[in-house]
Amino acid sequence: MELNFLVDKNEDIMILKKNFHRQMAGQAEFIELYSLLKNEGIEKYYNKINATLESNLIEIEKKWLEIEDMAINKIKDIFPEVEIGKINCLVSINPFNPRFIKEKFFLVNFESKWPNEIIIHELLHFYFFEYCLVNYNDIFQNTDINSGWAWDLSELFNFIVLNDIFWKNLLEVNQISYYEEHEKYLEEFQMIWKNKDLNELILKGIEILKNNKNYE
Repeated sequence: MELNFLVDKNEDIMILKKNFHRQMAGQAEFIELYSLLKNEGIEKYYNKINATLESNLIEIEKKWLEIEDMAINKIKDIFPEVEIGKINCLVSINPFNPRFIKEKFFLVNFESKWPNEIIIHELLHFYFFEYCLVNYNDIFQNTDINSGWAWDLSELFNFIVLNDIFWKNLLEVNQISYYEEHEKYLEEFQMIWKNKDLNELILKGIEILKNNKNYE
């Protein structure tokens, strides 16, 4: 696995424009950036903070390199045969951190206080879906992995794996966050993961989710 850090103004602005709808959900951190977009001032704003983006990129990469070997070795314990190749980490003005599995990149906000937590969270998604596509291609090949049960499964997997003393110590956090809508599944998923059997977690997890939630 090779993680490459970069700033890409055009990609960054395009992703921000595609997520205009998030303002409607009341996410206050978007308001300033949306205002800039509507007033066609985003290019000027980007150019103004470009030096900050570049300097923060250096700091984010430096922090990652401090834990990279330990983090990747731990992930490889779960996925010993999975190779995900080169992944790009976009240091971004976007106040959220999406991942694009097929395109092999994800975003980290340039002012994030927890860049390593975001990086590990997103890398786990890449490893997880690569494993699923290789070992359960019949289930995942025609599935939208950005929504529905596949998205739920991947986020629950991440919480179950990261809710471990190793990761909490490495990331220097007291707790691992999760989506409120997944809370009702946590105990059952944690019970399954006691055996550290990835295949069991995937297959039983899909069954649990499909039995408890209506997916189109």
